[in-house]
Amino acid sequence: MLKKHEKRLDDISRQVMALNKALESDREPIHEKLDITGEDAPPEMKSVL
Repeated sequence: MLKKHEKRLDDISRQVMALNKALESDREPIHEKLDITGEDAPPEMKSVL
């Protein structure tokens, strides 16, 4: 069961790294583009933020 979750985490990590690379490709810092305050987050995510 753990192996299944490890594969899923690896897949997500790869997607996040690809997204970071794509967003930073124009040299603008990634935090300038993303809403990191959590104000627009759905209620179930606000508990995480």
